[in-house]
This record gives sequence, C-alpha cells and structure tokens, in this order.
Amino acid sequence: MYRSTDGGRASPPTASPVPWTELNDALAITQFYFSPSINPKDVTNSFGGTQDSGTQKYSCVLPWNDVVCGDGGWTAVDPVMPSNVYSSCWQGNGLVWKSTSGGIFGSWSQAVSGINVSDRMAFLPPLAIDTSHPANLYFGTYRVYQTTNNAGNWTAISGDLAPDALITIAVAPTNSNTVYAGAAGSPGDSRVFVTTDALAGVGAAWSDRSTGLPQRFLTHVVVDPHTATTAYVAFSGFSGFVDSLGHVFRTTDGGVRTRITLRPTLGCSEPGTAAISGPFSAPVYRTSRSSGLRCTTRPGRSGRQRMAGACGIFTSRLLISLRW
Repeated sequence: MYRSTDGGRASPPTASPVPWTELNDALAITQFYFSPSINPKDVTNSFGGTQDSGTQKYSCVLPWNDVVCGDGGWTAVDPVMPSNVYSSCWQGNGLVWKSTSGGIFGSWSQAVSGINVSDRMAFLPPLAIDTSHPANLYFGTYRVYQTTNNAGNWTAISGDLAPDALITIAVAPTNSNTVYAGAAGSPGDSRVFVTTDALAGVGAAWSDRSTGLPQRFLTHVVVDPHTATTAYVAFSGFSGFVDSLGHVFRTTDGGVRTRITLRPTLGCSEPGTAAISGPFSAPVYRTSRSSGLRCTTRPGRSGRQRMAGACGIFTSRLLISLRW
C-alpha cells in the first residue's frame, strides 16, 4: 500500500502499528510559487518558496535545502549586502522572516514588528525589495506596509486598497518613490494602484489605475528597468467569456491613460501568470498556464515567439540574471 499526498508519497512495511517510510528522495515534483530571487553577486545562490516544502535555497548543486518557513512565498536578496535575505510565508507560519547570514538554515528570525498579523491578506502575501535602496521593503495585506530599516519595523503607508487582498507589489528600479500594487478579489474586483511618493511613508498618496484593465484575476505587476512610468500587468482567466481583452498589458504613463494589450504579441486566450521586462532595450517575457514561456522584442506589436527548450507547462515566475 502506498499513500500519496500533496507533500509526496510513502509506503508502510508489514508491521502494526504501521510506521510509514517516506519515498520522496528522488521524487522531483516540488511546486515553486511566484517567489524566486537570485543573489546578484553570486548566481549560484538563490531562493524560492514552495508548496508544502518550505523556502528552498539553491547552492549550485542539484539538491535544494529547506531553510525556513512553508508554505514559502516571496523571497528577496539584498543586492548591496546579499547576506540579508528575506522570505514571506503563509499567515500561520510567521509571515516575514529575515536572515543576516546568507539564508542558511538556522539563521532566520521573524521580522513582523509593526505589521498587524490579523489583517485581511492573501494566503501568500506579497513582499518586494527596493533594489536602489534595499533597506526599503514592502509587504502587502489589504494595505501596503513599508520598512526603511531592513525589516526592523514596518509601517502601513496606505489605506484599504483591496476588496480582498493585495497579491503583488513592484518597486520601480529607477525611482524609489514609485511603487505599484495589484489586488485581486472576486471576479470583477482586480485593481492596480500606484504611488509616486512612497518615500513619504504614511503621507504617500495612492491612485487607482485600473480603468481599462480586464476584470479577471490579476497575477503580477512588473516595472520597466529603465522607466518608472512603464509597467506591465498580467491577468489570468480565459478571454472570450467575461471579456475579449488580452492577458498582458503595458502602460507608458504610470497607468494614467495608456493601456496597451500585449495579447497579439504574447499569446491568444491563454491565462497569463507573469511578465518581466529585460535589462537592456530588452524583450518582454510572458508565462502562461498552458504553453510555457514566450517573448517579444517589440512590445505592443504583432509577432510572438515561444522560447525553444522551455517546457510547455505551468510557469509561475521568471527572473533575469545580469551575471553570466
């Protein structure tokens, strides 16, 4: 007899009471969430949150090490001081954790001072780091929390932005004042908010920039690496039912007026899970739930390319490393 669960499989010997033997050592079925981060100074050191298997650390060998809480959510590595590593986890397992020793097992401590842990929030609340000023991080419940001292303490810098909960936060790499937050609730309640004065803290003003976007489940927001007013937002769901809009959208004015759908470029009616803009005058990459990874070098124009060698399966997130 064998027992299978979302944590793996096991078999019992013929004994009573039954002691189970785990059979997972060579079973490579771990599901990573939308969570990866890479040490920008050492690509052999990276992290990712997983379903039922904690937050995993990669060290350039095939086995990954479970180093902190699970289910593991978003992770972040300080680009200036990579010994500072952050992870978010589900509400019942500590929410935010920090390591000052490169993320090794046993080096983590909770970092939730100032966060109301009873807030309404997503199962895996979003966590984002300001790569220009990495002492600044953002955490989302139904509101946005900010820390300016490496998660020493947090302060709410927005009111209630979400009908349900925030699920994605993105800081503009070229402007620490510009932060985007995406919320997804019941159908018809996905929203995108933007502030251009995040460093004002509790004085930050947030604007709803959701007009013109589809009312399906929002999955990801990412900011262009060169221009704070250019951003991309991805949506799940199949178009052609509630609406006939696309799945990846681009704004070039911070969401004030411009909405360009990237559907002609990056796929048909397939649900989108993530988008990422490359580092130079770079392509835009998009993942989908069914056909894997696609890219375009002409955002907003026709033409699309599926990435050769990429698996045609569910892909939840992408990262680009500038070190090779």
